Amino acid sequence: MRTPAPNRRSPRAACLTLAVLFATGSAAPAAEPVSPAQRLNAAKVRVVLFVPRGLRPPTDYQEGIDRLADYADRFLLDGLRRWGHEPGVKSLFVRVDENGKPTDDGTGSVEVLGVIGEHGPDRYAKPDTHKEAIASAMQHFDLPAKGDLWWVLVYKGDPPARFADFRGGSSPQFGGWSIANYDSRFSRLRPTAPISAGLGDETALKGTIHELGHAFGLPHIGPKAARVRTSNTLMGATNFNYRRVTGRPSRDAHLSEAAAAMLAVHPVVRGTPLSEWRLPAVRVDDLALRPTPTGKGFALAGAVRTSGEKPVHAVLGDHPDDLPGSYWAKHYVAPVAADGRFIVPVTEASAADGELRLWFTFPSGATTGDGRARGGRGAVTLPYRHADGRWTLTH
Repeated sequence: MRTPAPNRRSPRAACLTLAVLFATGSAAPAAEPVSPAQRLNAAKVRVVLFVPRGLRPPTDYQEGIDRLADYADRFLLDGLRRWGHEPGVKSLFVRVDENGKPTDDGTGSVEVLGVIGEHGPDRYAKPDTHKEAIASAMQHFDLPAKGDLWWVLVYKGDPPARFADFRGGSSPQFGGWSIANYDSRFSRLRPTAPISAGLGDETALKGTIHELGHAFGLPHIGPKAARVRTSNTLMGATNFNYRRVTGRPSRDAHLSEAAAAMLAVHPVVRGTPLSEWRLPAVRVDDLALRPTPTGKGFALAGAVRTSGEKPVHAVLGDHPDDLPGSYWAKHYVAPVAADGRFIVPVTEASAADGELRLWFTFPSGATTGDGRARGGRGAVTLPYRHADGRWTLTH
């Protein structure tokens, strides 16, 4: 585990695997090749093990976090490759070798930033715990605010004790953040374990990585009908709600096409520094719903004009009124042509009124539809009506 920095600025300390010394405190175009030096300075996912005052972490926490990060790397990076995106990194996490030197090839242990809370376990039940954890880690480990992503894992004791209020999001202060429970059973996690069954279900493995997805800017994304019988999406419903709605348990989950399109341009995935928190100006014109060649559903056609860089993909979320919840919204992806035109087929449309939410991905890592907010929060919203077997926009 990494040890706190002294008062003066010092070289980055080693990740001490067995130490318990904690800080105390409050298909896109191919990316340009990234050099090893660039990868070492690139944005990464930083892991904070947050332990309330009066508790001590499990002695094998390093193995547990290594196994958890290895599982997340495999799930997310392999998921990207299945959709035709080649990541620019071998690992999403800050890793170090046995001498404590950072690595750029995906090997080594995860650098764990240990933080002891100012209060006991009862004070840490809300997701804003991440603010104390991250601020304390940045202060005591002398970390620059360069826009890394933060995965805060809260240890409140061995099961059944747990931190229950999992959340994640993005912010100008931290780049991206997520908070979940550190389960001492992660040290038994196997690479091939199902994410939603057995130990994966008992440790909320899917939920833990799901929240990291929110740190990357991913919204809730539901499964398509072709896969809903056997597999949930990473950004879909909880295991409990999946069983409640479908009547069957989900053993596995997958990275959806829309999630992959958004992740593929993210600087952490590309191995580049996080750009400034500015978004391109975006204007969308000529929007219309058209029939699809197969006659199933509809297609949204339009044109996008931007300042500066050109968008890579259009991402479209379909939110019909008869959805069982936002976790079930299906998302669709289509490339944006050089002239800014796009056509996104919605092949599993529901016979109901609803709303479409449209945004775009950009080579810099930006994801926005209105140029003011990121991802789904910056979507262009398009209400529609369904009547006589047809869908029409209502504005």
